[in-house]
This record gives sequence, C-alpha cells and structure tokens, in this order.
Amino acid sequence: MQSRKLFNDEMKAAVISPKDNLVPSDVPKKPTTDKDSIIADNERLFSVHLGKIDRLLQSAVPSPGAGH
Repeated sequence: MQSRKLFNDEMKAAVISPKDNLVPSDVPKKPTTDKDSIIADNERLFSVHLGKIDRLLQSAVPSPGAGH
C-alpha cells in the first residue's frame, strides 16, 4: 500500500509545466500573415486531394469485360 502511495507522489511531482518545457526555436519569430495561412491551407488541401486519389487507386479493380 505504501509503495503505491510513493509511486503516486512521484508521478505528481514529475509534472512539468508547458512553459518550462517550451523550446525557443518552436516559437514563431513573426506573426503569421494572410499569405502564410493561404499557403498552409493550399498545402493541406493538396495533401488531402492526393490522399483521396491514392485511396481510389488502391481500391480500383480492373474491368474484366475488356476482352484481353
């Protein structure tokens, strides 16, 4: 019973706040602009489109009625 209590106390003490764990290189140097958000949206839409095409090609079955 005491080992469980000690374990729980250690787990509570091990929590690090997100501000202490922040890496400075992950913080953007400048505020995002409309151009940045447009580029990000276009890249996201393009990747979604490619994913849909890939799923279609994977599930496509050739037609047996071609006569070959």
